[in-house]
Amino acid sequence: MQPLKFAVHLPLGRDTPWDGLVAMATTAEQEGFDAVCVGDHLTAHNYNIIDYERPAELEGWTVLSALAAKTERVALVSNVSPIPLHHPVRLAKMVTTVDIISGGRAILGLGSGYIREEFDSFGYPWHETAERMEMMKEGVEVMLRLWTEKSANYRGKYYRLENALFFPKSIQKPHPPLWFGGNSSSMLQEIGRVGSGWTYVTPLTYQQERTYERGLKVQPSLDDFERLATKLRGYIRAAGRSEDDVAFAPCLTFWPGEHNTRPYWMKVTEEFKERGGNYMVIQFSITKVETETAIQFIRWFAENIIRSYRSTP
Repeated sequence: MQPLKFAVHLPLGRDTPWDGLVAMATTAEQEGFDAVCVGDHLTAHNYNIIDYERPAELEGWTVLSALAAKTERVALVSNVSPIPLHHPVRLAKMVTTVDIISGGRAILGLGSGYIREEFDSFGYPWHETAERMEMMKEGVEVMLRLWTEKSANYRGKYYRLENALFFPKSIQKPHPPLWFGGNSSSMLQEIGRVGSGWTYVTPLTYQQERTYERGLKVQPSLDDFERLATKLRGYIRAAGRSEDDVAFAPCLTFWPGEHNTRPYWMKVTEEFKERGGNYMVIQFSITKVETETAIQFIRWFAENIIRSYRSTP
């Protein structure tokens, strides 16, 4: 069984200043978090938008590349990169570059895309769910071949390689870990086949700005997480793999307020741990959080929660 791990998800779409993002990432590393995650969008969307006339969003892999030079230990995770918005060859090159700069700490989180407006506004073709999943699966195969073969060839419906020489290779062998975000059966099957991690966000969180404005502090659904985690474990076993090799990572939203006590966060952490969670992601990109508040909470969470799981007898 994997030891319990922790990550922070940085707010790239909330006009957080760059030095604030660096401070959050380096504080998380200093305080014992295991990973730093970022989103990967072309524009801020729904719950992330502060100014609807100026929906600011930094580019995720550029941020991870810069953080690779600012940190020494934490894994650097895209949560997640939609294949239909990235050509897989270019994405593989970006991930490999971050892996090399960081000394082997890149994790590629993948998805099929879910925000139609993001596709439409920037001229990317929007396909139905099944076709976007097919594109994602082909993209995964392209990247795996680039990372593991000397001369890669592939001919699919969407992508093609012909004697492709892809160098340098990643530091992590055979390739950087692949995490996936999504709850459909086809997504869980792909995780079972090749995934090293699953990030879980309940569909409710896509509506959380309105929920937050009503004063409700919502976390992902425990029952839904348990149901999907059980299903995923079945796919992992069916692929002849061990579930201990896969991160089950619920994204837990930080909501400012007096409820942020040790009993509250121990309860949330334990409930997801008991249902199979082994990598808790503290999400700062959903709610409106000042940089200093986030940094203070990172330190508080490490002292009160992380150290509870890592204290030596």
